[in-house]
Amino acid sequence: MKENNHLRPAAALLAALALTVTAELSGEASPTDAPPVEVLVEEALRAAPSLEAMHERLAAARELVHPAGALPSPMLELMLQNERLDRLTVGDMGMSMLGPELRQTFPWPGKRAAWRAVAELDADAREVEIELAGRELSKAVRQAAAGIWAVERRLELVAGALDLQQLLIQTVMARYGTGEGGQAAVVRAQLEGSRLARQRLELDGAREVLVATLARLLGRPPGSPFGSFTERPVVGLPPPPWGELARAASPLVASRRLAVERAQREEEAARLALRPDLTAGAGLAYRGSLDPVVSLRFGLEVPLWRRQVQEPKLRAAGHELAAAHAALRQAELDAASEAARLEADWRRVRSVARLTESTLVPQTSAAIDSARSAYLGGRGELAMVVEALRMWLEARMELVDLQAREAAIEAEVQVLVGDTHEAGSGGPSAAEGGAR
Repeated sequence: MKENNHLRPAAALLAALALTVTAELSGEASPTDAPPVEVLVEEALRAAPSLEAMHERLAAARELVHPAGALPSPMLELMLQNERLDRLTVGDMGMSMLGPELRQTFPWPGKRAAWRAVAELDADAREVEIELAGRELSKAVRQAAAGIWAVERRLELVAGALDLQQLLIQTVMARYGTGEGGQAAVVRAQLEGSRLARQRLELDGAREVLVATLARLLGRPPGSPFGSFTERPVVGLPPPPWGELARAASPLVASRRLAVERAQREEEAARLALRPDLTAGAGLAYRGSLDPVVSLRFGLEVPLWRRQVQEPKLRAAGHELAAAHAALRQAELDAASEAARLEADWRRVRSVARLTESTLVPQTSAAIDSARSAYLGGRGELAMVVEALRMWLEARMELVDLQAREAAIEAEVQVLVGDTHEAGSGGPSAAEGGAR
């Protein structure tokens, strides 16, 4: 019995479909694998010029701590005292003299310590800014890596679907040539192939954009190769809820706490400013043939304009302290609210991903098996196989997108809570409880 030529593509197609629905994407490492995401984060933290600039500003702020509490510079004066208006009498008259005097101001006890404390808090605020910037940079790197991982998985799925679609087109055209199928089936199969080809081009462009973004974050030149992200980047997080941890570990909340402490120190300094400063001076005067004169001076600042200058500043410092407390409460509320929002989003994404993985993925595989059996038995059209393949592809691409979104949310949570439970790339996070 002669073999029907138009059945050869169909047999190849059905064999490929059988392999597709029974095999998952390989996760084995290859020589072109990208480095683990933690390595990329460390590289970004080392290479970022913005962080380098912030570290330099921190060093500058630390250098200003000691000068903030130092004594003011002394005043050196030259004194001339003469008993006559018409001529110089130094050396001739006892009250005529010429000499230098040195005068020093001594702030009221406690003022210098208060000024130094304010400067120290300014430096601490710079350090918190660096921490926040580092976490934001880490988030950007993780999200870019997760995006590349998702695009690469989608590209693999589309590439497999394209191979199957080419076999499908050959099958439809062979049947059309023997009069067993209509032209509409050929056009539909070709349109489906064009749609997949366009989707692949869009994904290639999306990957180039994400790779360029990641190269910029790492300080690498454009076009630098990264290899393939075969494992989804995972952030190790403590189990939810994250509200209290966010209130305790958020850099923004820490910054507001420092602002409260700084405002307290400013108020203390403003209150001490009501106290007068002290001055002391010493001089040595020349009198010619007469013995030199030694002078000692002690002074006390007279706060005549206290109500116009110091007291308004003290009241203003009190208002600033109240504002700092309010800003701290708002930052704590914002951190807890953001943590709750991320937790709800994270739970939603994980629930949908689990449902997709447990229902849609196996159901679409069963749909392909059913369509294949019907087609082989002459009870169905090849269009059923096309539709089943499309649903199979969409279900798996949706699952990849959900997993990438989960990784992006974890990176956002890491900004709030920090690297408290660090995990390696690709391993189950603490928040997942190892369930994946």
